Amino acid sequence: MQEDIEEVVPAEAETQGRHDTATINIGTNDNQTENMIPVTIDEYEKLHKATVKGDWYKAESIIRNKKHAVELEMSKDGSTILHLAVGIGHNEFVENLLWYIKDGDLCKRRSSDGSTALHIAAIVGNRYAAHLLVDKDKSLLLIKDHKGNEALHKAYENMHLDTLVYLFKASGTVAITTRCLFLHG
Repeated sequence: MQEDIEEVVPAEAETQGRHDTATINIGTNDNQTENMIPVTIDEYEKLHKATVKGDWYKAESIIRNKKHAVELEMSKDGSTILHLAVGIGHNEFVENLLWYIKDGDLCKRRSSDGSTALHIAAIVGNRYAAHLLVDKDKSLLLIKDHKGNEALHKAYENMHLDTLVYLFKASGTVAITTRCLFLHG
């Protein structure tokens, strides 16, 4: 995760010389892309830097006017600013960012390996971010990455016991027997 943080995905317009604006494909499932104000390359870079630094005020100045910017891919693996902020541990940033993400959209945005932001929280052991994400959308607990792993499994795999216990408790009665089986063999 750390090696991807410094890399900014080049916009198509950058490859043909620097332009003031670029229409960046944000992967929305609706047909509103044409009505969106494009994010400039400068704004894209500022948003990436603000996310890495955890500077919510700079990020919000862009997001407030271009709400679709929360869906932009910020690294080659398809991670969004939410994935990055969770992975780095900028939890106040995450808490503020969640106000700009519509209910149900957390499940849609995944990295190239199928990880949601909750998977990232489990991988790095960010229990507080996991709590914020589950509070926003409990269905994240059941989403599997491309290898078939839920966030709970990723916390176990990476030995983040505090996060594992939280995710296990948050799961409630959701397939407790199945979860015990994968933990024991």
